[in-house]
Amino acid sequence: MTTALLLVDLQNAFCLPDGSFARRGFTIENLDGVLAGCLRLREAAAARAWDVLLTRLVYDPDYSDAGLLVADQPMIRELGAYAAGGRDAEIVRALAPRSGDVVIDKTRYDPFLGTGLESLLRRRGVGSIVVAGLLTNVCVESTVRGAYDRDFRAAVASDATGSYDPALHHAALSTMARHFARVAAVAQLIES
Repeated sequence: MTTALLLVDLQNAFCLPDGSFARRGFTIENLDGVLAGCLRLREAAAARAWDVLLTRLVYDPDYSDAGLLVADQPMIRELGAYAAGGRDAEIVRALAPRSGDVVIDKTRYDPFLGTGLESLLRRRGVGSIVVAGLLTNVCVESTVRGAYDRDFRAAVASDATGSYDPALHHAALSTMARHFARVAAVAQLIES
């Protein structure tokens, strides 16, 4: 079995000052550090010939596939957030997909739901994933829980994940470390 790197929702919506997340009034603590950590992991993955997968939250422009997230947060629709074909949905330039990378478009927090991610990983012989990206307490944790429920081992890069609330970031890392994943700094994950 091999390992894959899964970079979660590193898209303009969350990473740019004019992205929809910022326009909704949120900022991500230490975003530059998170992106730098993700870049280091990507280089380590390339050196080890791991698959690199990038997820992004993307909805049809009419939001017919959006479900409760948009129903509960109507500002998403008002801002045109995460709409397919829009700038918000694009992966941030610094981590744009490279040749051989796989982009997984998802409409829910958990990228295993309705995307074919599980079968893709199994076809490629992946048994474990290293997870980094945004938001620690939402899509990253959902990813790790989904992986665990499908018997994939997961490791989470604690300093290459981030959220809008440091307390929620740390609580999510603590929960994942206790129940679902190995949690370690990028440097430790690269060494091991």
